[in-house]
Amino acid sequence: MQVADDGVVGVGEDRGLRIGVDRQDRGIFDDEGASHLIWTVVLTVSAYRDKTADAWMPERPALVGVDGYNKIATSPARALSFEELFQPAVDFAVAAGRAVFIGETGCQERPGDPSYKADWIAAVPAALRRWKRCVAVVWNHSDDGDGGWYLDSSRPSLSAFRAIARDPQFT
Repeated sequence: MQVADDGVVGVGEDRGLRIGVDRQDRGIFDDEGASHLIWTVVLTVSAYRDKTADAWMPERPALVGVDGYNKIATSPARALSFEELFQPAVDFAVAAGRAVFIGETGCQERPGDPSYKADWIAAVPAALRRWKRCVAVVWNHSDDGDGGWYLDSSRPSLSAFRAIARDPQFT
């Protein structure tokens, strides 16, 4: 059994070993007096959707972290709303009695549909209002060669995001 330098053990490997590495990592920080840390793990949405997240969870995460993207331009068959994308992770967090942290998200522009991305962004607040345990969302504002995630990829998209930024509940 192999453990990478960063302590990551694959899903198919021994969960007991992963918990041991987690305890060792925590012990290092505890020994240095760093008791104010918040422990989390950020998994892809597929880990929650496929019910494999438990195999990756540290022993006592303060937050359940998730990242996911709406890859409409590169994977149109897998187009999901923000809520559909993250609901499995939110359900996991609620069942675990933890808060959820959306550590990365984004949506591509849909070819031929100039309002698609803006509509996707505009629907985010409704989901967040229902998810009382969601404490943070981070948008990936970049182009990683996978279709671009920029918020300002179109005027409608930027306007939709600005509307969220002006909402007192999200500032």
